[in-house]
Amino acid sequence: MGRNGRRSWQCAALPVALGTMLLCASPVADAAQGPAPGQGGPGAQPSPATQKRAKAKFDEGVALSDEAKWTEALDAFRESNELVPMAGVQFNIAITERALGRYVDCKRTARKTLDDIASGSLKIKQPKMKIDVEGVLKECSEKIALVTIKVSPEEADVQVDGASPERLPDGRVEVDPGRHVFVATAAGYQTTTVTKEIEPGETDVVIATPPLPKARPIGKGGGPDAPQEEEATPWYESGWFWGVTGGVLAAGAAVVVIVVLVKPAEQAPAEPPAGTVDHVVPAVIRW
Repeated sequence: MGRNGRRSWQCAALPVALGTMLLCASPVADAAQGPAPGQGGPGAQPSPATQKRAKAKFDEGVALSDEAKWTEALDAFRESNELVPMAGVQFNIAITERALGRYVDCKRTARKTLDDIASGSLKIKQPKMKIDVEGVLKECSEKIALVTIKVSPEEADVQVDGASPERLPDGRVEVDPGRHVFVATAAGYQTTTVTKEIEPGETDVVIATPPLPKARPIGKGGGPDAPQEEEATPWYESGWFWGVTGGVLAAGAAVVVIVVLVKPAEQAPAEPPAGTVDHVVPAVIRW
């Protein structure tokens, strides 16, 4: 492509990391000529100044794509489409998302473009444009992973990569191939994180959130039917504490000194100023 944004579109190839994208004839040719009057969808026709800015952004996106600067090119194409929506520009958005490996976004962009063409809100100069968009839609759809998330408890809230996933009617979630982080949260349960490498196709992700440790009830008198208050189990009495301690001893550790600070049942009497205390011996357990 020439640096002025115009290229011969008989058969122009754009190199990408995963291979070569072949763009033939019409799809980008429509956009390469700049936004045309009447192609901004229903409503008022874009002003000449708006059309000029949209074309400048499109040309910028094409130049950046020539340098394989896909992220920057995507931003430029999106800005152009916001100014003047065009089928050709949206096609460029889709293929740039494909070059970045954002197959879910590519599918959504291509699907919306076809819907807008069908509704008449986007006009195309050549019928081949629709065929090419359909081809991109099919290619990206085949590379998407469909994930069934099985979580316990069922009412737990699940986020994928820090956001609530958009679910299909059957409850599955579409994600791009690669590493993803699944986080489940529920009241009364521990927050659980699962990181998994997802391949194209269908897969299951199982997240079991363990319940939080239950508090230990203690009586306050008044008989068996009296209301009970709960007191959290001290950490030095919990199973993990003695499990870790026993493991260290079994491994033959030389000396382990663990300081246990026990909360007094009643408020301690006032102590003399620190300057009058000669020495304080902490309560320790030695092995």
